[in-house]
Amino acid sequence: MRDFRDTLVYILAALCALLMIAALLKWYIVFSILTVCAIVTYGLLGAYKKGQIGPTGLTLLVVGAVLIVAFIALFSLWKPGQLPEKLILGFHPATAILVYVIWLFPIITGVVYALTFKSFTLPPEEFEQIKNIAKKQNEGR
Repeated sequence: MRDFRDTLVYILAALCALLMIAALLKWYIVFSILTVCAIVTYGLLGAYKKGQIGPTGLTLLVVGAVLIVAFIALFSLWKPGQLPEKLILGFHPATAILVYVIWLFPIITGVVYALTFKSFTLPPEEFEQIKNIAKKQNEGR
């Protein structure tokens, strides 16, 4: 039976191949969506532990979905050479999506990771195990 991590690695390999194709064909919206999917998949690979995704992984999925919608909105509003009718907080609408959505949402994932690090990513008992292993390795030198 294949582990979920193996499946994530296969998905990453496929995404990397598709990213290269999208880049060569200059399919910018496809490239941006595939990039978000690859980042989320990498994050899920790191967040997967003891048969579950955990809070960081769930946050990654939500942030990834929002980023995909934001990129679609950005490219639909992006009209090179045309001035917009209205600015959003001083920015062209496509730039406003970039600044206020696309740049902001990865911060949320980092905050959730920091807040859940001790409880899920590296609980104190596992940290002690790592310290003991390191101590034994250092004694052998």
